[in-house]
Amino acid sequence: MKETKPNEETIICRCDDGIYVALSEEAASRIAWVLTGAIGVLTLPFIILAVMI
Repeated sequence: MKETKPNEETIICRCDDGIYVALSEEAASRIAWVLTGAIGVLTLPFIILAVMI
């Protein structure tokens, strides 16, 4: 069973094994940038500590 809307970038597919999410290239790119930024913010204190020592 697929749920899709004309203006949506995400297709959610519910199967017996679980739920699968298929993203468009644009949506996947946005998520990748957000995760990259989050990792950068989380590692920033360690980089600052390493420079200060």
